[in-house]
Amino acid sequence: PDIKSSHTLFQCRFVKYRMHPLSSIVSSASRSAIQRVGSIRNNNAINPLLVCTSKDNFIDNLASTGITRRRFASTASSSGDEDQNRPRNKQEFVKVRFEPGEWDPERKDPMYLPPWKNKARVISAEDFANRPTSGFSEEFASLEDARFVVSYMSHDAMDVIFSEYIEHMERMAKTSEGGVTSHEYVVHVIAKKYNIMADRVAGIITLKHNEERIRQENPKLVHEDVAKYVDEKCKAHVKEVYASYDEIEPGEFVEGTIEMRKGASMNVAVDDLMDLDDISKQAILRERREAQHMIDNKIFIEDIDEEATEVKVNKECLEFINAKKDAGDNATLVPPVLPEGGKAESRTRFKYVAHAINTREFKAKNGKIKEKNTIVEQDGQLRVATVDEFQSTSWKPKRNVKEFMYREVKKAWIEKKKGINGTWGRAEISQKHRPATDAKKKEMKQ
Repeated sequence: PDIKSSHTLFQCRFVKYRMHPLSSIVSSASRSAIQRVGSIRNNNAINPLLVCTSKDNFIDNLASTGITRRRFASTASSSGDEDQNRPRNKQEFVKVRFEPGEWDPERKDPMYLPPWKNKARVISAEDFANRPTSGFSEEFASLEDARFVVSYMSHDAMDVIFSEYIEHMERMAKTSEGGVTSHEYVVHVIAKKYNIMADRVAGIITLKHNEERIRQENPKLVHEDVAKYVDEKCKAHVKEVYASYDEIEPGEFVEGTIEMRKGASMNVAVDDLMDLDDISKQAILRERREAQHMIDNKIFIEDIDEEATEVKVNKECLEFINAKKDAGDNATLVPPVLPEGGKAESRTRFKYVAHAINTREFKAKNGKIKEKNTIVEQDGQLRVATVDEFQSTSWKPKRNVKEFMYREVKKAWIEKKKGINGTWGRAEISQKHRPATDAKKKEMKQ
């Protein structure tokens, strides 16, 4: 490294190639980043001394010329993992790049469990899966051998997570284009910071949101002293468990381990010339690249007003709605049912919902139709169903666990964006529920 210019110097040697001008070996894309300092000529070779402001750009363009395919050792292993913190997502509000963790049991989410980055000491999943099936003991000798972790998340830690959630949402609403927010993205950002599951963060946010609403209505129902007592007892229990095995406790909350899935018992013939270790390593790297590609192209669900957003329908549904409008509306009230000698007020009609299915299109696309094709008839009016109404039907899609967990929190956030206060965030305790000060207590006592 050249300290004065803050650039990196490379001395390259090209054997059996006599090339005096630098432009003949470097592509035009990197000429602006490379300057020729000098060259030492030999009989059959040239050793140009180059200064490069972008090492990876120079090496990649140099290799693309076909003169040399050799990569420097510092870049040989970084070609697939370069610039890890740079997000690859197409959504504007995504500022963090996530890394693969452990897959879910259905192998659809590579970020189901976080990567193993904590102080808990357990044996690897491979060693645990290949342990002897029989032995002289009926139980594991230690928690480390059993791949068992005992940890506890205190109420103070959950309160910190909820505070960060509020901070992230408010910042995203101010900085993102059009004020677009995403609970799913914020949940994953917090989960990455604390190395916990995104589902757990969603649960914590929901519980703390409900607690704040209870605190807002009646603070006496929230018992802080009981929570503090439970925290102390649980921490003492964790410490006692690890002390009984003469092991060190993690000191932080740790997600549980996931067991390796064992496939069907079978024998596979393998040639002796095959390097099984290298094949296994390549398979792991290939799986990680596929998982990273899936994460980089993940589209996070954006927050919308489900009560005001209509579902997608095809032209047949729209033609059906227009035909109903042309035919005229029916009466909006049902004739009252009068009891003997009594009076009754007219009541509004029920809300009816229908799912329009084009059987030919459904069969041609194997049931994968993007349009929801759900219409609603209420008070004599036929219209397209909203997302909130569609989520209450029997033909709704498979439930998203995280979206279902913080569904009420999202609704409260949308109400806050509309200008309705007191539905989201920290509780706004009214004056009658605020705890009395020492001066107030003295005055009341007198």
